[in-house]
Amino acid sequence: MVALLMRLRWAITRNNHTGGRLALYILLGVLGLLAGIGSLLVGLAQFDRPGAEADLIALVAATWGVVWIFTPFVAGTVGGALRPTQFALLPLPPRQFAVAFLLTSFATAPVAFTLLGLGGPVLYALRTAPEAVFVAVPAVVLQTIFVVGLARLVGIWLTALASTRKGRDLAMLAAVVLGAGLWLVYMAMQLIVPAVINADAPWLNTLLRAVPFGWAAHATDLAIAGSWISALGMLLALASLIAVISWAWTPVVTRQMLWPGGESGAAEKSRRTSSRAQGPLSASVGKEFALLWRDPRRKAALLVVPMFLALVFVGPSIMEGFDAYLAGALVIMTIALLSGFLNLYGFDGPAVWQVLVTPDGARHDLRGKQFAWVTLAAPILMLVLVGRYVLYDRGLDALAYDLSSYFAALGVGAAAVGLSSVLAPYPVPSAKQGNPFSTRGSFNSASLASLFLTIAALAAVFTVFALLTASGGWIAWLAVPVGAGVGYGAWILGGRISSRALESRGPEILAVVRKEP
Repeated sequence: MVALLMRLRWAITRNNHTGGRLALYILLGVLGLLAGIGSLLVGLAQFDRPGAEADLIALVAATWGVVWIFTPFVAGTVGGALRPTQFALLPLPPRQFAVAFLLTSFATAPVAFTLLGLGGPVLYALRTAPEAVFVAVPAVVLQTIFVVGLARLVGIWLTALASTRKGRDLAMLAAVVLGAGLWLVYMAMQLIVPAVINADAPWLNTLLRAVPFGWAAHATDLAIAGSWISALGMLLALASLIAVISWAWTPVVTRQMLWPGGESGAAEKSRRTSSRAQGPLSASVGKEFALLWRDPRRKAALLVVPMFLALVFVGPSIMEGFDAYLAGALVIMTIALLSGFLNLYGFDGPAVWQVLVTPDGARHDLRGKQFAWVTLAAPILMLVLVGRYVLYDRGLDALAYDLSSYFAALGVGAAAVGLSSVLAPYPVPSAKQGNPFSTRGSFNSASLASLFLTIAALAAVFTVFALLTASGGWIAWLAVPVGAGVGYGAWILGGRISSRALESRGPEILAVVRKEP
């Protein structure tokens, strides 16, 4: 079974990693290798306070653990290329399959980088007490298995939870809370690292060693100090946690090997729509908002909004270093609102054919997508704009810049929604498969390039209007109609280019987005 799954994973990897995606994965692999080497070298650090090295290594290990659990949600790769439901109709022993599925999930390059990055205790032991290597090496291996296994369990559990609408909503709410909290911690790292090294907050050092992510460093430090029995006890504790993960993994995977059932016809017939479309544009806009409410993938993309609102308004009031977020609140929120809506035809999937066969459907559908995004983004960006004046006493002399960049950003954002969805689409899993955060790594170099170009265009817009309004006075207010004109022009021009591209490249786009990754 293990050999079979390994051949399948290798075949999928070989077929997917070609062309631009191969270059992307090579770049990510280089970055992962550099991160692993940098984390490994922490084991060579020396400080005056005894035990500071182990505390810092524990902090690095905790960072790796958090990254492993949370990054797949951000990147949309949680769940992987293989899913238990794909094997539901095969006569396979569920338990045997679950064990093989878990074992083969470790045969990836990120796991190797993680093993390298968590190797700090080995260098720490070699430099301080070479005999402690006999504890450090198995501790690092067990730590890696625990971190990766826990991340796999969280991912497969989220996939199971997302089988119901309430479960999806709970998972998305948890992701918002976790994401906002982790970003606050990330911004506070410049304060946390010195506090850990100098033991300014002893409870923090105790916490880092108490959580399982820091047990390898703690076991190594105990072995260096000569407490071999305690060090071996830490190894047994790590092994016990791994056994618990293995025990919890099997029933979750076994339940997912049941063939997913669809919604009953009675439930489908019970749905009633109260809207009465008056024209093609209103029908298209209504469709987009209906999908935004019903499609868990679109709702998951929208979760960045409350998270960034919390960061923009709550962060500066409780922690130093968040002033940059407050100063760039409009551009940050515009990017956040755009990031999940640059692949709308990927979300539509095979349903794109309905647009292609409808007379003049491409133009009306793209206009509807643009108008729906502007309708969603305009009040949120206005809330950010007004909130800075109400809560943080932003001077009225900056109002001309805020209004001009506000109008321009809405138009450029609407253009980006259409252009990126047509020129750089990529397939995403069906709403009934996996969980709402997953794209299974189906994004490509074109989609990443479109994101970077969108960010660059928005940065240029805000920079230009900052220069235009720098002189102040009545001259600065001339930038407001200029911003409105730029936004309207970008909106119309982007819509025309997108609709023509959709009409000419429609079959190619359909061929791309209909393939479920």
